Amino acid sequence: MITFNFIMAGVITLVILLIASVREGRLRAIIYGLPLPITTALIATKSQIDASHVIGLFLLCVFLWLVFFFYKKRNLTIIASDILSATIYVILGFFLIRIISIDFWKMVFFYLLFWIIYLLRYQPKYEQGSKSPIKPLIKGGLVFVISLCLLLLKSILRGVVVTFPFSGIFAVVEAKDTLYTLAGEFTKNSLSILVFFIIVNVLSPKIGYYQSILLGWLFYFPILLLLQKIKH
Repeated sequence: MITFNFIMAGVITLVILLIASVREGRLRAIIYGLPLPITTALIATKSQIDASHVIGLFLLCVFLWLVFFFYKKRNLTIIASDILSATIYVILGFFLIRIISIDFWKMVFFYLLFWIIYLLRYQPKYEQGSKSPIKPLIKGGLVFVISLCLLLLKSILRGVVVTFPFSGIFAVVEAKDTLYTLAGEFTKNSLSILVFFIIVNVLSPKIGYYQSILLGWLFYFPILLLLQKIKH
């Protein structure tokens, strides 16, 4: 488990450094949405995809929009907005996975309904970010160390830990000037992650756990490309 923590922290650090290397808001959202931390968590925990993972995906969208709301609409600092939103994620995740008794496919249906309603209302914006003045080596080191500390939360979140915004809590700080695009485009692109979950859920008993994850990635990219043509 210690090895998993180090690997996961390394993946999170990689994602944040990639986000820090670009300025265009939509590209930041695409990089953030890559299921690298999710895949790492799945391989390490070998958890079977169930309704809690879909709940976690929904909460991840909620987390990003909450940060945008608190920072842009309530004028909180980005750090305060980040901490408050992550806290809400943990509280909601902790209780939802214990009080909601629903099977995977019903949760998929509800998520698709949420996604369709969201897409009908979503109005994309073009946002250009700026690069952080902090050197990548220093930033990477800080992200790595803080990630290791945050990974202690995984024992109480079960399936929701797979989607916990370990990278998100750093990404929103890095992309604070493109928060609307980060939240908006990630939520739009989240359908590709849902497909990834469906593939793993359906095929892992038939072709093997790791093979289903690989196939999930192969489905993820075409869906992501199709989503880029919607409301771009």
